[in-house]
Amino acid sequence: MLAGGLLGCQGGDETPQAPPEAGPLAAPLVVPASSGSGRPFLTTGPAGTVYLSWTEPAPDGRHCLRYAAWTGSEWGDARTIVEGANWFVNWADVPQLAVPTPDRLVAHVLPKSGPGTYAYDVAVHQSLDGGATWTGPLVPHTDGTMTEHGFVSYVPLNETRLGLVWLDGRAMAGSMAGPEHDHAATSGAMSLRFAALTPAGTFEEAAVLDLRTCECCPTAAVHTAQGPAIFYRDRGADERRDIVVVRRLGDAWTVPTPVHDDGWIIAGCPVNGPAADAAGDDVIVAWYTQANGQPKVQLARSGDAGATFSPPILIDGNRPLGRVDTLLRPDGTALVLWLQEGEDGGRLLLRAVSADGTVGAVRLVAEMSMGRTSGVPRMALTPEGTVLVVWTDAGPASDGELATRVRSLALSE
Repeated sequence: MLAGGLLGCQGGDETPQAPPEAGPLAAPLVVPASSGSGRPFLTTGPAGTVYLSWTEPAPDGRHCLRYAAWTGSEWGDARTIVEGANWFVNWADVPQLAVPTPDRLVAHVLPKSGPGTYAYDVAVHQSLDGGATWTGPLVPHTDGTMTEHGFVSYVPLNETRLGLVWLDGRAMAGSMAGPEHDHAATSGAMSLRFAALTPAGTFEEAAVLDLRTCECCPTAAVHTAQGPAIFYRDRGADERRDIVVVRRLGDAWTVPTPVHDDGWIIAGCPVNGPAADAAGDDVIVAWYTQANGQPKVQLARSGDAGATFSPPILIDGNRPLGRVDTLLRPDGTALVLWLQEGEDGGRLLLRAVSADGTVGAVRLVAEMSMGRTSGVPRMALTPEGTVLVVWTDAGPASDGELATRVRSLALSE
């Protein structure tokens, strides 16, 4: 088990030093993905089954979204959800799979909607027979603009409705033609929106959660005892870009509230979103900030379903790059996974924080590239207590293209 082996000193205000060479016991896993695969994502079904999804190249310049389920000892056979051409394929905005019931699977891809670099839509596909057949595409936004729609997070609402939140660039129509977001070309901003998907394939309960957000930081969503809690990087009028939370209580959404006032002022998107997990009223959120020029990975905890949060605990202040993930163990221990700049490349690190705030040692999980191609590492907890970790391995260039492949480890201590 991970918790005992990773816990150590009390408090988190010290600057963590380089991790020891030895990390948690890690068993490499075979992923049924081809060369060129990447953009992995992990999700957990209602029965505790962990699912891995990823994209890989298909013939004639196409791509396919595939997935495999954890069998208890290995990744099962790969199954294809959808294949298509002209997808937006990106290291940070990745397709995802959600499994609200054992028979109902929902996934999305990002087809281009126009010639602009960031002109793409959210296209949802749904299966009601355990993945045997899929329907779609189902599009949650109806604005019809050739702008960015992505960075989706899923959250179950009840037995039938699955919530989707996404970043929506409809107000930025003038800035999407070039290779970067051009704020000078429009007075509009990125927004955060919500809709609920039914088994019939319809979207209901549409809502605007925030009219001004950071443009391309991944979002996170969790289900608490009081309802959904959505985490994302906000964008203030002064270009403050801190992590905020918006919750749904009954049928009403709360006003967005900062998790912590970091005060990070940056005139551009850092492409470094939050990660969150929850069980009942207990919520954890981890994130990267560079407020006052000091790169940090931090963790905060809530005991009231995200209404308030504890002061953040420093996870890493020693050259972290962020790209965080986090999970909450049944005993209340929080695990944080992140990427750090090493002497000869990137290091994938893990740290545990117990329910009473005891902070463990920084542990090395794997050496990996610091480049964007390596993506955002992910982890999930199996019913047996094993932590599964996935990331994109970016190998040496071949024929002018970087060789990539999804990698996975099982951590048992």
